[in-house]
Amino acid sequence: MGHPPVEATLGREERWLRYESLFNRLFADAPIWLICPYGRNHSDEALLRCRKTHPTMVTAAGRAPSPDYFASPNTGAPFATAGEIDGREISSATAAGPAEVVSLRRAVVWPARNAGFSVSDAQDLVLAVTELAHAAIDDSAGPVTVRTAATEHAWYCEIALGKASSTHLSSGRGRVAIAVGSIVCDRVELADEAGGSTTAVRFVFATPSRTPRERILAAATTLFGRNGIRAATVNAIAAEANVAKATFYSLFPSKDQLVVTWLAGLTDNWVENVIAEIEARAESPRERLHAWFDVLGEWVEEDIAAGSPVLRTANEARAPQHPARDAHREGSRRLHDYLHETATAAGIPDPDRLIEEFELLAQGVISEAARSSTPRAAHVAAHAATRLLATALPE
Repeated sequence: MGHPPVEATLGREERWLRYESLFNRLFADAPIWLICPYGRNHSDEALLRCRKTHPTMVTAAGRAPSPDYFASPNTGAPFATAGEIDGREISSATAAGPAEVVSLRRAVVWPARNAGFSVSDAQDLVLAVTELAHAAIDDSAGPVTVRTAATEHAWYCEIALGKASSTHLSSGRGRVAIAVGSIVCDRVELADEAGGSTTAVRFVFATPSRTPRERILAAATTLFGRNGIRAATVNAIAAEANVAKATFYSLFPSKDQLVVTWLAGLTDNWVENVIAEIEARAESPRERLHAWFDVLGEWVEEDIAAGSPVLRTANEARAPQHPARDAHREGSRRLHDYLHETATAAGIPDPDRLIEEFELLAQGVISEAARSSTPRAAHVAAHAATRLLATALPE
């Protein structure tokens, strides 16, 4: 968390153009009509894009096929042959059957969000991965393995499909998965056997060049996570970011100001991640209250696997005189408000008391996990939360 964003190098309009074009092509052989209304206030350039992404146009002159659509190439991410990834592996998970596909989510969503993906792009990538996994498993291809990795210039999400087959990608679920992935990524790579059957699909995201400010924040993530906030000096941060000290001080008047800015971004990102995961996994308010400690426990395990950088800095920032304590408390307040609103919507008679108990449990989880480097406290807290909910929820 706290990394500069690793986003596809597409602008918003280009992303929308991909979406509309691929959506139409994806359902071209389906017996349905998809209608997109556009007003006369759209620019000529916007209407030209419509002609490229819609097979039929209806105007004042009547309905007619759009020649620009049929003449336009596929606007999704380009396809290429997969080569070796000369970088570090971030995560890996394997699913042998339909019930295990949900476990692949964890191997994708946390690394993607930590790399700076937006919530929507991370969720779209998870959808592409899980749909492709289901397509392969439904085709009796055997276990599916998902891994993420990063190099200096790119971030990768690879889905190894088990037994090679061409039907994984041509089936309904597989075709949707490739379409979704090619909307959000910069390149789709395929690993094929000699006979042409696909053995792996890789969604590749280019890493954009970083500004000096982004490099300093990334260096702070590395050094604060490795040694703690106090141990990282301005000299070390500037050297890690490859900037001069004068550049550092022109952007951050002091190390304390860097810490405040960095931790505010870290906390905002963490809260956004947690809420997005709760919302994605549970529909009703009661289910979301149950999901909170499952998500917390999963995140704790991920942070411990990475060396506990966020757990340690979160503990450090709670100290009374810490310069970033206010930023940390603001993030806690946002999560408190979300959980309180959820408890109220669930019909909890005394939401204040329940959320206070939840927060004490969560603080204990973070402190104990940072101290012991094990996720056991999260599992204990999840069981305790289940009992609290059983008592607090009305019959």
